[in-house]
Amino acid sequence: MAILVIVEMGAAQDTIPQIQDSIKLNAVQAHFDKARYYSNRDETDLALEQLEKASKVAGANEDVKALIESYQEHALLYLKL
Repeated sequence: MAILVIVEMGAAQDTIPQIQDSIKLNAVQAHFDKARYYSNRDETDLALEQLEKASKVAGANEDVKALIESYQEHALLYLKL
């Protein structure tokens, strides 16, 4: 019985980093979604604010891929201007 509990605790600890990573990803994606929403409604200033927030979250999480994507979204938004 004790071995079963230890194994289950070990399995639970292995999933915690995956959950934390997905939460970080969802936070960045939420800012991208809000930026797209504002951009589609020609509220460029609000869209830029959301992209800046996405950049800050990606940088804080050391997520290089999301940081590059946020810069790309900045560029695309500036091209619309």
